[in-house]
Amino acid sequence: MAVYDLAVVGAGPGGAAASIAAARQGLKVVLFEKRKKGRDKYCGGGLCEASLSTLKILGVDELDLGFVTEGYGFVIHGERILVTAVKGHIGMTVRRCDLDKILMERAEDEDVEFKEKTEIVRIKEKDNEVVLTDNRGENYRSRYLVLATGMEERLILSLGFPPLPRETLGQCWGTEKPYNVDEQVVKWRKEYGITPIWIFMGGVGISYGYFWVFPKKGFMNVGMGVLITEAKRGLHEKGYKAGLELARKLGILDDTSPFKIDRGWIIPSKPRSSTYSVDKKTVLVGDAAGFLHPVLGEGISVAMKSGIHAARVIKEALDKNDPVVLKKYKELWWRDFGREYFEYGAKLSKLMYSHPWIQKMGFKGIMADDKAVRLLALMLYDPTKYTSAFYNYTAKNILALAFKALTFRDKKKVRIGA
Repeated sequence: MAVYDLAVVGAGPGGAAASIAAARQGLKVVLFEKRKKGRDKYCGGGLCEASLSTLKILGVDELDLGFVTEGYGFVIHGERILVTAVKGHIGMTVRRCDLDKILMERAEDEDVEFKEKTEIVRIKEKDNEVVLTDNRGENYRSRYLVLATGMEERLILSLGFPPLPRETLGQCWGTEKPYNVDEQVVKWRKEYGITPIWIFMGGVGISYGYFWVFPKKGFMNVGMGVLITEAKRGLHEKGYKAGLELARKLGILDDTSPFKIDRGWIIPSKPRSSTYSVDKKTVLVGDAAGFLHPVLGEGISVAMKSGIHAARVIKEALDKNDPVVLKKYKELWWRDFGREYFEYGAKLSKLMYSHPWIQKMGFKGIMADDKAVRLLALMLYDPTKYTSAFYNYTAKNILALAFKALTFRDKKKVRIGA
């Protein structure tokens, strides 16, 4: 039986990135995907600037898969409508079936042994190796392991990793349907001057979270992200219907009939207390590690980034014949995106989601402040860089923002941050 240097379970952005990065360093890699190439995963599919730059590192050009970038910006609806686009910054949207497929193909281009429709059902240690067993009873031996299994915790827990605290979890709901996007975008650009993604915060029947409309090539993605507690109370259905009605009323969607909730996904908002195991010679990446922005729900960029960091420490561990090197993994991801996401993002989440009234008033104050608008836009373009700047400004000026929220009465005003 051949022995691999690295086995990767899960071929989403995190697993594919780990495979590509490891293979480029000369490792013998096998990548398992329980479904077929081109399978879909429910996801908004927004690509921030950190995602685009990381994709280029992995050999994927934005023109291979994304929606238009010209005039790209955000329209945020709360108590009033905010239109914002920052010159020199871009973003894109993509269908996950397209993104994941092209990443799997890039892994194959790097001579990664790709095994689709192969589900790993059991993992054990034997003779200082990791032994994986698939759904057909076939065994595979590897010196190290990356788990990129998303929110499916069975294999993760079987290796002794701590579970994600339930109170930190969220849930997204919605659908992605064929739609005449080009025609709709023409109307948006005439009205707002940009090709936006749409975010509705507040006023859609939920206490926390947001409703979104993301345009894609020939498809429209419409969804809502909420806390698990909101979903338990059934408020996601109320909020989704309210969001669709508002989108119709504002002319964002001329036809809302295709958009019925038909899929959903659990999302983390806090990393596991341990994201690697020296004893198990295993590293967790992406959602499996709990890597997601606590406020925005962005996870594609950090899934790929964590996959690259995992490959780096595993290569060093192999070179030194010392699994203790895996301890460097946390240092790498914390320095790259952890501080922005799980220090400042967590503080921002606590500030925004501590009470519905605080969220409502805070957002009104932000929309009335030009610098806050710009920093919010920058955070949306790249949360791995600008979350701390947005948090620090809002926290420092919270009283001034509260005053603006109380005194700025023009609820229909459209503000453009440039």
